[in-house]
Amino acid sequence: MSINKIYQISIKLSSCFILAVFYFFFYNESAAQTLSIRNYNAEHGLAQSQVFDIIQDNDGYIWFATSDGLSRFDGKTFKNYNVNDGLAGNYVYCACLDKDMNIWFGHLYGKITILNWQTKKFETMSLSNDDSDLAYCTIRKIFMDKKSNLWFTTDGRGVFRYDGEKFTSLSFKDGMLSNTVIDICQTSDGALWFATNKGISIYDYNQKTGQYRFDSLTVNNGLPTNKVASMLADRQGSIWIGTKDKGVIKYRLEASDSKGEMTIYGIEDGLSGLYIYDLYQDRGGHIWLSNYHGGVSKFIPPAQQGEKGYFYTIP
Repeated sequence: MSINKIYQISIKLSSCFILAVFYFFFYNESAAQTLSIRNYNAEHGLAQSQVFDIIQDNDGYIWFATSDGLSRFDGKTFKNYNVNDGLAGNYVYCACLDKDMNIWFGHLYGKITILNWQTKKFETMSLSNDDSDLAYCTIRKIFMDKKSNLWFTTDGRGVFRYDGEKFTSLSFKDGMLSNTVIDICQTSDGALWFATNKGISIYDYNQKTGQYRFDSLTVNNGLPTNKVASMLADRQGSIWIGTKDKGVIKYRLEASDSKGEMTIYGIEDGLSGLYIYDLYQDRGGHIWLSNYHGGVSKFIPPAQQGEKGYFYTIP
């Protein structure tokens, strides 16, 4: 199956969705290519117009995680799935493809649905065998690290790691800034960065002690705000930090200063607002972001040394 258009879904927070579309349809870059946009919503067969995440499976189908189940799109029509079809819940918040091409979907109450790529059937599991521990636990993000472990960020229970056999958890009691973890990314050296509602927690291996430990990046040591909404580790060695009130921050890890070098981009740099909902780097290396206040922005790198670059915003 080949899909060459960008399909835009009309949802409650449309700007939060638009960037996710680029995840899948900007892989065939060509200066001569003309990309068109079509709008779809529940009237066209989508399970629900509120879309939280999008992922493409190994067969080319596009899966939409919505507040009322999953929708599979073949380029022409939608096929919808809910708890009656084997989902762990109808509220589907996030999705992730694992090393075996299975898709993992996160739900409320720490519940998980796995689409087995081999059998094409849904399987379910939970972050904990004790449902009472997960009463206020929404899975916000699922992320596969460089060792193929799956990480689940949650509201209220910190993070969980799945190694293929069992879950282990990390939370405030282990040194994390907060148990509300919004996003996650991993740097080239293997360190995991967690965006929380109180700043950034960095989980890294300490060569001196031979153990993993947490460090923090907050307003107390240079972060412009603790209100982090999204993060991206780009392929050039920088961390892009989307915030709720300060725009986006480019944090250069390769800077000579061991604390890193920060560049802040705001409305004066082309953004339509300061609440950055999501970040993405396409196959061509371009940085894209979606803005809570509307529009999608593409980073235009500086033309010469000493400049900071800017963002071009598509309304």
